[in-house]
Amino acid sequence: MNFIKSKSGIVFFHLMVWLLLFSLPYLLSSGQSQEIRNVIVHSWIPLSLYAVLFYLNYFVLVDRFLFEKKMVLYIVINVVLIVLFVWLNSKIREVFFSEFLANEKLDLKKPPRKFFIYIDIIAFGVPVVFSLALKTIQRWGKTEAERVEAANIKLQSELQHLKYQLQPHFFFNSLNNIYSLVDISPDMAKQPFIV
Repeated sequence: MNFIKSKSGIVFFHLMVWLLLFSLPYLLSSGQSQEIRNVIVHSWIPLSLYAVLFYLNYFVLVDRFLFEKKMVLYIVINVVLIVLFVWLNSKIREVFFSEFLANEKLDLKKPPRKFFIYIDIIAFGVPVVFSLALKTIQRWGKTEAERVEAANIKLQSELQHLKYQLQPHFFFNSLNNIYSLVDISPDMAKQPFIV
């Protein structure tokens, strides 16, 4: 449990998740006669862009804008980044498949290009949502740990205060004060002593 909460454990967990995500497309297509270029263009390059978007949100944008109550600016920046990454991803695909697209005949059974743009926008929104969820859960856990620690410190302080009250010096001082009040003001000596 401590390894998971340590920084090296978190880094290890992130590396394992990205290693799994990058290896799955290759492993799932290894039995097919698919070129490595297709795996790179359709899986690894978008995954690299997802990772950039995820960590940009995770390390910079969520803390700087969302947690600082600048939600509109946070949303605008993410929309711009998603549009930029969708455009960059499509340009990379065009560069890798330019000769294939030039030789391709008009195929009426293909879905329209807007469909793929919508899919890319949704796909690039997923890392933003995951980074936001992960950062929010971490912040909630940190806040909860601080609350528990503050309650523990308060409890320790109250316990220490009670220990001081039970010490003989405090007890004899209180008795001495009551004794002196009996001579000065008997009515005040009968009042309950409130700390």
